[in-house]
Amino acid sequence: MKSILISCLFFTLSLFSPLAAGQVIRFDGYNKNFTFSGRAKTGEFTFVPEKETSTNWQEALILHYVAQEKVPLEIYYHNFMVLLNKKSGGLFKSKIVKSTSDSLIFEWWIDTDIPDAQHGWVKIFYSGDGLGFIRYTTKNVDLVEKIRPIWENILATYHIDLVPSAIDVRINWMQDTKEWVREDRQGIERYHPVGGENQIDEQVTVEMLKRTPENLRSFYEEEMAKVKATVPKAQSQLVFDTGTRMLYEWWYKEGNMEHHEWVLVSKETPGVPVVVRHDIHSPTRIVERKKIWERILKMTTIDAEYEFKPVKDETDQTPKTSSKGTL
Repeated sequence: MKSILISCLFFTLSLFSPLAAGQVIRFDGYNKNFTFSGRAKTGEFTFVPEKETSTNWQEALILHYVAQEKVPLEIYYHNFMVLLNKKSGGLFKSKIVKSTSDSLIFEWWIDTDIPDAQHGWVKIFYSGDGLGFIRYTTKNVDLVEKIRPIWENILATYHIDLVPSAIDVRINWMQDTKEWVREDRQGIERYHPVGGENQIDEQVTVEMLKRTPENLRSFYEEEMAKVKATVPKAQSQLVFDTGTRMLYEWWYKEGNMEHHEWVLVSKETPGVPVVVRHDIHSPTRIVERKKIWERILKMTTIDAEYEFKPVKDETDQTPKTSSKGTL
């Protein structure tokens, strides 16, 4: 028997502390409520029916959201299954159930008899800043024929909105030699040092973007174009760009004054596009301040608590022509 380590489909509950304890998801046409069980380190939010637990479950609902550039869903599905079967030695079978312009539903199973066998359905859909996934998994493989029409209908009818209810931007202020205080202005979270040297203007701002940038590199180029429109002599450098997290700096000199700004842009937390800036304007050498805040921003993390809201689809559900079949 082959050992199955592919947790993205073959589901094992590996969770840390719940961030949304007590939340319940209900669907019309299904007589069970799914309660929040926990969030995996890989980002999946897990719900199990009432009276079931993370250590004793028969059904699970798993939600996952990834921020990435949008790709055709059938291509994403085919590439995913090819990679999955390459890792598992071809154990998984799947077929597309329904494909529209906005979403794709597929069914998966394993032909080989194994202990605690599982069967599932997955909906992939476009979310505001990438892709969303709803996965229903059951250990009741003897009831698959009864379960199939119910969950194919639920997944075809609903998507689930992930709504941030609290945002936590974790800046390690203790890494700095200065003490900082918060002073919000014009709806932006602002911090400035207590006291400090004369003629040094330094601040940190934390701001939620109104929309999530689809491409961080394009965001950087657009922001620097705005800067250079007012400060033609400004120079800039991209430090890193992971696709969901980016750090860049820009600077210029005016007489004996030097201005420098670090900019951290993150969309790695679903639905929470955040920009953290550290800027300093000073006639003195600021090399050490730059080093300190480069280190702090690289360590800064963003997390959020969420509300989960099932929403009936109102988008185009016209089936697309697709090559349905098994992989």
